[in-house]
Amino acid sequence: MIESSSSSLVVDESHTNTNNDNDNDNDDSTIIHSSVPTEYSAHDIGGSPLSSSTFLVHKPVDVLCSKAEESVLGPGGGPPGPPRQTIFELAQSVGFPHDYNLVGRLDAATSGLILFTNNLRLLSAINHPIRPHWNFKEEMLPFKEKEYVAIMRPGKSVSRHWRKFGDESFDPVKLEEEMSKPFSFDKQGSQFAVGQSRVEFVRRFEDSKFSYGRPDVKGWCVEVRVILSEGKHHQIRRMARNCDYHVINLTRVRIAGFIEIETLPCPGTCRWLTVDEELRLIEGLRVYKSKKLDGDDNQAMEEDEDHDGDALGVDNESEG
Repeated sequence: MIESSSSSLVVDESHTNTNNDNDNDNDDSTIIHSSVPTEYSAHDIGGSPLSSSTFLVHKPVDVLCSKAEESVLGPGGGPPGPPRQTIFELAQSVGFPHDYNLVGRLDAATSGLILFTNNLRLLSAINHPIRPHWNFKEEMLPFKEKEYVAIMRPGKSVSRHWRKFGDESFDPVKLEEEMSKPFSFDKQGSQFAVGQSRVEFVRRFEDSKFSYGRPDVKGWCVEVRVILSEGKHHQIRRMARNCDYHVINLTRVRIAGFIEIETLPCPGTCRWLTVDEELRLIEGLRVYKSKKLDGDDNQAMEEDEDHDGDALGVDNESEG
């Protein structure tokens, strides 16, 4: 069983027509905490004491994890749609730095928690994939974990939504087993291997929006929780397709093993990590200025930094 809060997320279809004006409606209420945390005095991290080095963002759907707007074709390959807000613009709009390093990525259709930091050692430790040549300790693994809640519909794509999905055809245990299996996929000529994942069935429910007025279509949806320690490009969506499902809503609800979405529940908001949170993350990932980090291991971390599949990922959602 996955240890996590038991609350469930409901499907929100409003993300299909995101209005960026809504991101600014909260004004000052969007700033959960913008004051600079007290300076760390007990730890020498990266050569000097830190203050205000990491903050958390609750990314809304349709906000891009990029610095430049990416053109998006309209329906049928038509002209690009209206510009969309980037995560850097979102942070700046609510009074947070826009020049910090983004820790990983979430694709436009995925919402949830993501970090910014100016601590390059912490950035490297989180992004770094787990490799045999890295001096990785088993107790560090929980701090690499990210947890997602996915709402899925039967069929590998939306175009197959007419498929019947009766009580007699659903086995939650089989779904967990099938979805968590290792697999591989090809992306731009490169092969990526995906290891065993942790998947927990949460619930199955009917949603009238997906009945489309047909009495023989129940509009079944399935909610699962997925924990990844190292993700690959669109991994969770690929996992769902492997089981003949498609994801209609995906939210990252926990990062670094202990930072929960309940601490920042509203999309479009930001907050600084507390001193205790950041020190817990730094200590958990062994981010200290030492010979171990300054030697070959640190060089390996830098060399492999851009190979992490989701960078909290490579093109993460892109994990999702």
